[in-house]
Amino acid sequence: MALESAPQDGRENVDAAGCDVESMRQHFRTLVMGSRLNREEQQSALGWLEESQESRDASQLQIRISHLPVAEQASRKLVDAYAKKIEDAMHAGTFSKNSSRKQAYMDWFEKLSYADKQKYLKESDLDKPERKAVLEAFKRLPSAVRKDLQQEFGDGGLEERQKMVGKASKKHEELKLAFLKLPPEIQEKYREQFKVSTLQERERLLKSIGVTGLKKDAESKNKSPEDAENQQLIKEYDEKMIGLIEKNLFSPLSMKAYQEWFRALPLSEKRKNLRKSDLNDTDKLRERVTVRDTFMALNPAIQKKNELRFRNADLEGRKAILASMNQTVSKGFTSSYPENIMKHTLEQAMESPALAQTRMLYTEMKEVATLRRRAEIRFESKKADGIVQKAANDDREVDPTNVMFIEDFRHHQEKRFGLKRHLIQKRAEGKDAMETGAVLVNRQKQEVNAETFGHLIVDHLKGEFVAGIVNAAAQRLPRANRAELSKVAEKLDPTVDLYKTVA
Repeated sequence: MALESAPQDGRENVDAAGCDVESMRQHFRTLVMGSRLNREEQQSALGWLEESQESRDASQLQIRISHLPVAEQASRKLVDAYAKKIEDAMHAGTFSKNSSRKQAYMDWFEKLSYADKQKYLKESDLDKPERKAVLEAFKRLPSAVRKDLQQEFGDGGLEERQKMVGKASKKHEELKLAFLKLPPEIQEKYREQFKVSTLQERERLLKSIGVTGLKKDAESKNKSPEDAENQQLIKEYDEKMIGLIEKNLFSPLSMKAYQEWFRALPLSEKRKNLRKSDLNDTDKLRERVTVRDTFMALNPAIQKKNELRFRNADLEGRKAILASMNQTVSKGFTSSYPENIMKHTLEQAMESPALAQTRMLYTEMKEVATLRRRAEIRFESKKADGIVQKAANDDREVDPTNVMFIEDFRHHQEKRFGLKRHLIQKRAEGKDAMETGAVLVNRQKQEVNAETFGHLIVDHLKGEFVAGIVNAAAQRLPRANRAELSKVAEKLDPTVDLYKTVA
């Protein structure tokens, strides 16, 4: 804005009387240099002062001096209007929230001439339709994806936003298409987790399910060893959370906060916390299992009503949900599980290799007892030759099966003492087991009859079997009542198919 064209109102009165022209010139120079006029306008005013003959006229100097603050004020109004325009754009989301970007735009505007300020205030880079277009494209992305990119989008300039949104939209479509190609039952299982996941989380989830062929970002190439290790640690930490989520031990909504915390750690802290975070805390894991199993023990109708709320809640939130339904979860107390859950857990424990020998011995001894009982019921004589003689007297053929029963019974009678010693040697797990075995041997030496002795061995093996599966099941149901587990375990049959086992 030229000083001579400035409005006449608001003029500063400077008494030139008693002041020589040179003093007025110096005063004008000081005012110009300290003004908020842009550099071009300042140079124009100083150029007039040095070159124009009018600058040596006191009346002309008086006009210029009085007009200077008015011109400065008019320019300031344009600057303030432009600053407000930027603030409005930031609030609307069409302009970066980065303060340095705002300052750069303001610096550029303040350097413009008065005429250019008027021009660009009406229409500038802030008014480009592309700004609204990229914002609308960003809003169309899923909320979980937007949340992950919100900071980057908010700080970015127009070109950066266009590049970021274009890349994210393309990746989103690729991952969505890959997910929709999965079988319906797999989609149903992972749909909620997929919806609340970021792009990186979605890609890791699909890979964990078994989806291959996803495109890699160009930036992932040529990474330094530190970057590669950092990404690997992040991947392992995420996979650990995904594993807990799949077991319903961790909230998918909590995953984001944990990820942000872990990603912000330095590399050395990532190494340490990968193994020592609360995801690895044994007590915390047991508590998660207890809370989950307590919920699973509720009435199915109640479970269905609260399933989504329970799944999305963190540990404390889950405990609060249970408390609201009058289900307490207290450290040191046991939980009551439905019999079907305990039975299923015990049946899984039965398959433990550690119990294989006990089950084989139990099956063998039970078969011996069964053969003995059949022989005693069906025949008066307990000798094979007696069977043959009886058959001859009755004028009928000898049933070889009957003879086999007796011979098999006799064979086991002769070897029961050696079998018992073998049992004690292989299955002894401490003083109590040895004492139990010794009592059985002593009873045999005291001529306990064969039937009683056989039942003692079978009962002893059944007791070892029950104790073994109860101990194993208690690891999976840490709050379960052992007495209730034992009652259910007593109903299970430890026998195995010896022919298949040997084969």
